[in-house]
Amino acid sequence: MSIKLTLCVILGIVVGFYFEVAPLLPLVSMFVLLPVLYRVSKKQQREGFPYFEVLTSLITICLGVFVVGISMNRGMSQHYPKQGLNQEKVWHLKVREVYKPNAYSHPYIAQIIALDGDVASGKLLFQSLGALHFKGITG
Repeated sequence: MSIKLTLCVILGIVVGFYFEVAPLLPLVSMFVLLPVLYRVSKKQQREGFPYFEVLTSLITICLGVFVVGISMNRGMSQHYPKQGLNQEKVWHLKVREVYKPNAYSHPYIAQIIALDGDVASGKLLFQSLGALHFKGITG
C-alpha cells in the first residue's frame, strides 16, 4: 500500500505542477475527504468496492497537488515574491535580536511591521555592512 501511496503523491505533484492548481482547492478537498475516509473505514465490508483505498489515494493526490501549490506560491496574491521586492520599498521593522557583529556585518533579526504603509508580518535577517555602520541599532 505504501508504494501505491507514494505513486499517488508523485501523481499529485505532477498534476499540481502542470495544471497550476491553487493550494486552497486541494486543502479543502483533503479536509472534506478525511471525515468521509474515517466513516468509510468504520463501515466498509471486506467484500465489495474498495472505498477506503480509493479515498486514501484521492487524499494523497490532493496532498501532492497542495505541496506543489504552496511551493510555487500559486493563488497567494499577498505572498512576498509577488510584492515587487526588486523595487525600492519602505519597510517598518522592529529589531528583536541583535547578533554578535563581525568585521564585515552587523546581523539583526527584525520583525516586519509594515511594507510601504500596508500591514505585513514576518521575520527578516537584516545585516548592515560593517564599514557603513557607525552606530548600533537598538530595539
